Amino acid sequence: MALFPPQLFLALRSRLTRPWVERAERKRYQEALHLATDRLIDQVEPELRGLPHHHERLAPVVERIRDYSIALIDELPGPIALDKDRWATDPLLSLLFKEPSTLSETLAGPVVRKWLQEHQEDEATELFGLLLARPKERTQLGVEVRGDRLEHDVKQTTLSFTDLEIAAVDSDLVRLNLSLRRPISDLIHSLGISRLAGQEERIAGYEETLRMLQLKLKVIQPRADGIDLLLATRNQNLAEVQRLSAKITETERALVVARRGLSDLEQYFERVIELLAFPEESLQLEPMRVWLDRMNVLRDSEDPRAREVELMRAVSPTKPGRILMRVRFPRARLAADSEQQFPLAATPPEP
Repeated sequence: MALFPPQLFLALRSRLTRPWVERAERKRYQEALHLATDRLIDQVEPELRGLPHHHERLAPVVERIRDYSIALIDELPGPIALDKDRWATDPLLSLLFKEPSTLSETLAGPVVRKWLQEHQEDEATELFGLLLARPKERTQLGVEVRGDRLEHDVKQTTLSFTDLEIAAVDSDLVRLNLSLRRPISDLIHSLGISRLAGQEERIAGYEETLRMLQLKLKVIQPRADGIDLLLATRNQNLAEVQRLSAKITETERALVVARRGLSDLEQYFERVIELLAFPEESLQLEPMRVWLDRMNVLRDSEDPRAREVELMRAVSPTKPGRILMRVRFPRARLAADSEQQFPLAATPPEP
């Protein structure tokens, strides 16, 4: 009896097991989608669980946000090597970190320290992380050479970065990328909900304004209908009644518009789906290209002193956010720097 060639046997086994593998993958995906939908409902309004088919209606939105989050992660630059020995020669490092010690302090942040404590058995020599930093422009008076003259009090704009932190870390780049999916999805959920919160805040403002106007009308109405012995003439009181009545009508109309889509739980749910259906309206990544000299003074692109640096910045419809990039750094150097900043064997001085 002839035996099957190994290649044919492996191909047959792969073909037979593929449907099972695909079913298992689909099941895991659906379970993850279900959990993400539950998490979003907890964020927005737990009472939405009382509506029929709430999972089925919200799942497409959650799936789209998940796919968009993955696309954002794929756009992230890096991983960029963080090495304080290269600080003086690397324009990006000298721009991000005020001095080499700032780089070491950033790498010794709480997220990295916690990861090291929880993964002491991990033998990886290099770690990967997500670096966040807030750009800050500052205008100052400096000195410049123009032609053969040295000019003082020249207006300059410098660029620096604050709030530097490693927000996520792992010894494997693929795992790092996977770990970013949930927090970025949750951020998009939060940004969408904030727009809903803004609408509810406007409603509350109109309701309070309407209450105060109605209270003022109650105070002035008897004076307009009768005799005011203390403050104003009848015509003045009538004019005030007309002004307050017109203002009340205007506020009531604005309140009707503001309440649109939030009259009941079903409308509220529809509004949530509407706000989250297009995640790109809540969060985007935009390139940030700058030209600087060695003192991090912003220059024109044609300036011979300028060095081009390209970054990626998170932006929302209301304001620009922080720059972000994937980074890598040697674990051994990190341990040495951490030991200098947080010595474990240090003994307190005797009293």
